[in-house]
Amino acid sequence: MLADAKDLGDQGSPSLGKFDPHWIPEFKKEIHGLIQVAGDSHDTVKDKLEEIQKIFSVGNNNTTIQKVFRVTGDVRPGAQKGHEQ
Repeated sequence: MLADAKDLGDQGSPSLGKFDPHWIPEFKKEIHGLIQVAGDSHDTVKDKLEEIQKIFSVGNNNTTIQKVFRVTGDVRPGAQKGHEQ
């Protein structure tokens, strides 16, 4: 997608003769896959992430995956609860 960002209509500017999209820098790296984890609480997500990291030997010298970006979110409070997007 990085190579096609301009054709896809993403915002950006020229840089060193190439189009440089205004993306979060981590997303400009070469990414071959994505693991997305969501849960009913921070503890549930933490436990699942630990399980995934153990499966893929994250932290060992021979691991082939790495965390590129993480977003932590919460449900909306009060009357807005359940109206997340």
